[in-house]
Amino acid sequence: MTNRFLTFIDNAVRLVTAIPSSAGIADAFNIIATNASGRIDQSFIPNLRAIALTDSAVVTPNSNTTDLGTLATLSQSTTFAAPTGTPFNGQLLQLRITSAVSRPIAFDPVYQAASALILPTATTGGGATDYIALRWNATSSRWDFIATTIGA
Repeated sequence: MTNRFLTFIDNAVRLVTAIPSSAGIADAFNIIATNASGRIDQSFIPNLRAIALTDSAVVTPNSNTTDLGTLATLSQSTTFAAPTGTPFNGQLLQLRITSAVSRPIAFDPVYQAASALILPTATTGGGATDYIALRWNATSSRWDFIATTIGA
């Protein structure tokens, strides 16, 4: 699919850019809007597709349905398997994990650390909420690990 963008002025106040999803259908747009000051208008950003993931030894997110995968009570060592679905270049996948005690986590080789980052090997524990951010790299066919709150 070629990259196509639709940009328009909304009531002469916001610059709105609609980016079609990988399916290229009109109802699957990601919307980015800026206010009159040129800042991103948070009130205009659509809700993430937040999906509860199942607490298990192997967790498999679905990139077709999930922007934010949540594990509200991780109770065991977990490996994140390669996501199912067909991601589009640059797609963001976030994981939100909460655990009462620190739990070992591992990742399928499809997840790769970008630049000097190292994939986390355990959650923080203590009821803390950990975030892991990944971005699909179509060139390498890998999920680039780009950020985390673990250890912060």
